[in-house]
Amino acid sequence: HAPHFGKMIVTPAMECFGSHRLIYGSSPVPAYATQSLLAPERWIECVWPVVAELVCAGEKAEARAEVDMVFYGNAKRILE
Repeated sequence: HAPHFGKMIVTPAMECFGSHRLIYGSSPVPAYATQSLLAPERWIECVWPVVAELVCAGEKAEARAEVDMVFYGNAKRILE
């Protein structure tokens, strides 16, 4: 099940590195692999709720900021 798989991958990374050191990324999947793997556009649907759940212990605005860091802010900070 995809959400469980996302949780298996994301939880140890978040616990080890924290939201300030993670960057969500995706890469194109070859056409032959899309039949057996989760389609690339579905990965974010799988991973976003897991990240949000892991950071929801804080204030709502702070939690949203942490989620945004994983999916956008950390990469922006590094590339600037």
